[in-house]
Amino acid sequence: QNPKCEFVAVPYPVINKGDVPEFGQYSSMLRPSYSAHITSANKYLKETTMLLDYAYSEEGNLLYNFGIEGDSYVMVDGYPKYTDKILKSPEGMSNALGIYVFSGPFATDPRYFEQTLTNPAQKEAIKIWSNTRAKEHKLPPLTPATEDSNRLASIMNEVNTYVDEMFLRFIIGQESIENFDIYIDTLKKMGIEEAIAIQQKALDEFNRR
Repeated sequence: QNPKCEFVAVPYPVINKGDVPEFGQYSSMLRPSYSAHITSANKYLKETTMLLDYAYSEEGNLLYNFGIEGDSYVMVDGYPKYTDKILKSPEGMSNALGIYVFSGPFATDPRYFEQTLTNPAQKEAIKIWSNTRAKEHKLPPLTPATEDSNRLASIMNEVNTYVDEMFLRFIIGQESIENFDIYIDTLKKMGIEEAIAIQQKALDEFNRR
């Protein structure tokens, strides 16, 4: 609400000026909180499959991303444009959108972002933050054997807690970066090398499929 306030996206850090960051924000295409699964207990396999598949049709894409034509959006020269019912809702745009879209197993239409990101700095931020090689380092969805999966979960529960804690301590200066080798040694004692081996085994199996 402060007209003098400006937002500027900061690129992810690199060692050399001009380098493309190796890591950054990258969401997997498979997100459990926005996914759907069909189990053997489903009595309406065909109908359920058709419903999920509908989201990837042209009509389904419009319905799930923009809502009801003539109500939450109108077509203008082939472009689905949100109505003021969404863009100028007294309850806020997010609440208005929540009535029609969100939380479903479907692909988000780029035209959604073009209209909901109202600040030019937001759109510029997407360009800056997406300019990374993070996708190249993202593992595919792996399925280790049951025994390996249980062991991996046991190791990573402890490791993730420790990593999150130390990440903050290093950043805010509570822990000297000179102790980074100690941090690595602690991870090894927690079993990180075994966890990597389990993931590598699962990746090798994935690549053989």
